[in-house]
Amino acid sequence: MKHRRSNYFIITLLMCLSLVSVGFASWNVSSGVVTDTANPSVVTDIVVNSSDYVYLDTTKGTDGITCFNYTNTGYLNSSGVVVDTGYIDTYYIINQKKCAEIFSGFNSVKLTIKLQYDSSTPSSTNIFASHNDSNGYRSISHNITTALGYTSNKIDTTEVCYKIEIIFTNIISNYSSSNSSETVTFTLRYALFATTGDYFKNNIYPCLYSDNVTFKTIVTISGINV
Repeated sequence: MKHRRSNYFIITLLMCLSLVSVGFASWNVSSGVVTDTANPSVVTDIVVNSSDYVYLDTTKGTDGITCFNYTNTGYLNSSGVVVDTGYIDTYYIINQKKCAEIFSGFNSVKLTIKLQYDSSTPSSTNIFASHNDSNGYRSISHNITTALGYTSNKIDTTEVCYKIEIIFTNIISNYSSSNSSETVTFTLRYALFATTGDYFKNNIYPCLYSDNVTFKTIVTISGINV
């Protein structure tokens, strides 16, 4: 039986240089259990305006984000068919002019991004960690799409989260060029894989639906020399 339920992702951007806080903004992203559509609903809540540095490209997705839907046996693709992978796409714009000004003493910009459970909604299932049993397995990975030069690594941690580091190696030097635009974009995609059928029903569905967990992503931005 299919149900409808929202599962909220809280996207929090926290920008800092040394010990100076620039500001932060928060977006709520919901994925849901659906019967007739695979389009997630998204609610945007700007807490503090941080758009001088990083903000969502609201011309893409729903207010800058697209998020998976699911049923009790697997994730759903855009046609409502059960598949083994659900995606969270977040479309960012970086104001490289502002970054070049505030990080003028550095040659690169570093983002550290954590996807984690909100502490108010814990779950016994660590959906961020790989797992397998006789019915299948789960894993999570990420991909970045951008014209910028960058390096990206998943960071091992004892925290219950999925943590990555992105270093944009030419964002500051690029703006020094007279041909450089004021803003640049990148898309961060999380791919959540889980074997469909009994494995998903027993290991993923209880976490997303029964536990009704909330997720929080924290992003920090700083200048760095590489």
